[in-house]
Amino acid sequence: MNSTIRDGATGTTAEVTEQKRLKTLSSVFSALDLNAIEDAQSYTVHGTVTVNNAAFVIIHLKNTSTTRTMLVSQVRVQLYDQAGGTALPNTATSFDFGTGQTYSSGGTAVTPANTNAGSANTAEVTAYHNGPTIGGTHTTLQTIRPIAEAHLYTFDDLVVVPLNRTFSVRCTTDHTSGVALASVKFSMVNLDTVGA
Repeated sequence: MNSTIRDGATGTTAEVTEQKRLKTLSSVFSALDLNAIEDAQSYTVHGTVTVNNAAFVIIHLKNTSTTRTMLVSQVRVQLYDQAGGTALPNTATSFDFGTGQTYSSGGTAVTPANTNAGSANTAEVTAYHNGPTIGGTHTTLQTIRPIAEAHLYTFDDLVVVPLNRTFSVRCTTDHTSGVALASVKFSMVNLDTVGA
């Protein structure tokens, strides 16, 4: 039995190669990339904090969506212009990322930017940077110890943040001055429709 595969819109038939294989052309995107393209629910948010011989929250995010889960896919951190502490690398200076803490006060509210420039969608999260006070238990997922000033460190992994759960990036250092910077990339995804 012979079959013909034909494009319903153009009438073009599929080509079979000499090796008797169907010739195809496709574009491959990750699920998070498709979320940015099709649903326009991919975001990035940046935060800074001035350090002074203590632990500081650079950025704190809370998922406030009732229908979407926040999927953190990338975190970038950097420490620069530090002075007055132990030279890098040292055990007194680190970045850590984690979940579980709740916002109490302070800091500066910041609005995540949609990575799809053609979309007016906004992220259903609350976000604070610049040293907000947070409480509760911090569950550390990753710790990075910088080896030199101004090096950019990237954490590529998936952190699932359900409704009313939080994600924080912190810096601990013995330096008495300097700036810690963090950038967080995340998507807001309805997990009930993934793969549907």
